[in-house]
Amino acid sequence: MYLDSTFLGLNITPSTQTFSDYVGSLDKNDYYRFTLNGRSSFNLSLSGMTANANVLLLNSSGQVLQSSVNTRRTAESIQATLDGGDYYIRVYPATRRASTNYTLGVSAVPTGYQSYTFKYTYGNGDYYTGSGYTSYGRYSQNQYINDTSANETGYYGSYQITGVTNYAGSPPQLNQVFVGSYYNTENSTSYTPSYGYGSSGLGSESGYLLSGNSDTYFGGKYYEADFNGYQSYTFKYSYGNGDYYTGSGYTSYGKYSQNQYINDTSANETGNYGSYQITGVTNYTGTTYDLNKVFVASYYNTENSTNYTPNSGYGSSGLGSEYGYLISANSDTYFGGKYYEADFNGYQSYTFKYSYGNGDYYTGSGYTSYGRYSQNQYINDTSANETGNYGSYQITGVTNYTGSTSQLNQVFVGSYYNTENSTNYTPNSGYGSNGLGSEYGYLISGNSDTYFGGKYYEADVTTSTRSFNIQFDYSFDTNGFFTSSRRAVLEAAASIWENIIQDEFANVPTGTNLHILNPQTNALVDFSSTYEIDDLAVFVGARNIDGAGGTLAEGGSSAWYYRGSSLDTRYNSSDNFEPWTGAISFDYSESWFFDATSNTSNDIPVESSDFLSVAVHELGHVLGISYNRKAFQNLVSGGYFIGANAKALNGGNPIPLSSDLSHVQDGFSIGNMGEAAMDPSITRGTRKLPNNLDIALLDDIGYQVNYI
Repeated sequence: MYLDSTFLGLNITPSTQTFSDYVGSLDKNDYYRFTLNGRSSFNLSLSGMTANANVLLLNSSGQVLQSSVNTRRTAESIQATLDGGDYYIRVYPATRRASTNYTLGVSAVPTGYQSYTFKYTYGNGDYYTGSGYTSYGRYSQNQYINDTSANETGYYGSYQITGVTNYAGSPPQLNQVFVGSYYNTENSTSYTPSYGYGSSGLGSESGYLLSGNSDTYFGGKYYEADFNGYQSYTFKYSYGNGDYYTGSGYTSYGKYSQNQYINDTSANETGNYGSYQITGVTNYTGTTYDLNKVFVASYYNTENSTNYTPNSGYGSSGLGSEYGYLISANSDTYFGGKYYEADFNGYQSYTFKYSYGNGDYYTGSGYTSYGRYSQNQYINDTSANETGNYGSYQITGVTNYTGSTSQLNQVFVGSYYNTENSTNYTPNSGYGSNGLGSEYGYLISGNSDTYFGGKYYEADVTTSTRSFNIQFDYSFDTNGFFTSSRRAVLEAAASIWENIIQDEFANVPTGTNLHILNPQTNALVDFSSTYEIDDLAVFVGARNIDGAGGTLAEGGSSAWYYRGSSLDTRYNSSDNFEPWTGAISFDYSESWFFDATSNTSNDIPVESSDFLSVAVHELGHVLGISYNRKAFQNLVSGGYFIGANAKALNGGNPIPLSSDLSHVQDGFSIGNMGEAAMDPSITRGTRKLPNNLDIALLDDIGYQVNYI
């Protein structure tokens, strides 16, 4: 590019500067070079021409950024926003013959921002530092801005601008101020404030060193943070009778001192005047959300010479506010408030043997209150049991148990000896929740002859001809919904299906991984089985599903298996479904009728739902009558069930299903067979048990069945 540099190195200012010169045949180009230090609003005018002249704005590489090429002697102008850098102006005649004088006017007004850093000094040693954004040219490096009035310390503070950077962009933080650190001279500590911010430039910033601590408020060129830190401390509270507890807490700086004693001014529950001893103090300068909180870590109970880790022990308002329980929900173990002492001697775990008097007996274990039983103690029945004899309990072992147990008053039956066939059984179920005499169970699931317990009923064992077994697991029934009478209804429901199904599935061994929908919480849980599953185990519980008048219960199967394993084949077969686990949740908000006698139904109150019918229905889902199971799903087409056995009952026609494809259509009946147990609804005060259509559904998905 040919350069005829008439003038080099213009110093362009916000005020318009003018330069006069000539272009024509003897001087074809005038170039003006200028430099901008930052982003600026640039203005150029070319006037006073006697012939046509044009003007170009070029970057440092000679590329044209803008041009003005008006005709004749019309004045030229260029306006542009330019970043910092070198630029050129080219003035030239519009034609080869044009020659003219001209006047060039130029100006540039900076348009960017400044980002800056600062330090505010109170004058007493405290200071804080930060950063902010302001308009271009507002501050300069090492500029001092002195307060015109005294701040909270009595001194005249000042800002020092410690750094300035021109910022060409458009920051959303214009005029905002951020405090990054605060130096507190009282404890010679630098803090990163919990909060420090202003939105109207220097002097608007304020904040807290520690969240929620008003002493640590600062800012506004006035307020100084008054803060010496916290104390973390440990303590021991002694009742005066030998009991004491220890713990820790957080309080304001200087509140306590090592080995300080704080004596009660009134007697506590023991009749003594207790006292706190501050056993340790640490100055704590960091932030803590635990200010004034107290935590109890241990409790020594002199009544049984035992140290406890309390189930709970906490206070939120400093020493004296703490309280808790040594053992959850045991009111005797409540302590705290500088008054209440835990009255507790512990628990007993015990083993026992109950003898009927005819040779039958069962053994087990339980938990009760401290000192309730003694080794080899006998507790004799005061009335005859089912055998006509007066039975008795023998306490075969006692262990004082000082820890926490959620099994207080629970009884577990571990074995049953049946004299009729000289056989020891591990009961399918055997449990009580109200101490000795409340335990009951079944030797064989669903076999009412094997029911025992309550200090009365003896198991009458006969050889079962059934091959299929449904066993219930009550381990999720933590709210105790399933009393002995309610469990009997469940067993009756299982017995109905057991009499229909003739299969014998391979047993699932102890320790198998299980995948269960917890019927109490509706959450999926994984764990290992603790017993061998003979055919099918169903986990049951009760919860508020959707309140009275809504869904009565929810049931289905679930499984955990390795792909390609025998369990995978059992669960995902296209024509032979063999479950081994399932779950049923009943809504405890409903009005239920419980009756294990399946051959009577005229005694069901009209306002109640029949528990037996609903249990039978949900067991049907567990057994596989559900669109979620592949063997059933493969026989669903266009809203109908097309299994051969079910169609045969219906004259060769498919069976209509409800919209969820997991129930027989509501109200559907074949001839005088009546509604199926597996239709989606049941009228209060009525009972529905499986008919041949329900049985045919199982037949079609692979079960061996007996029809009615």
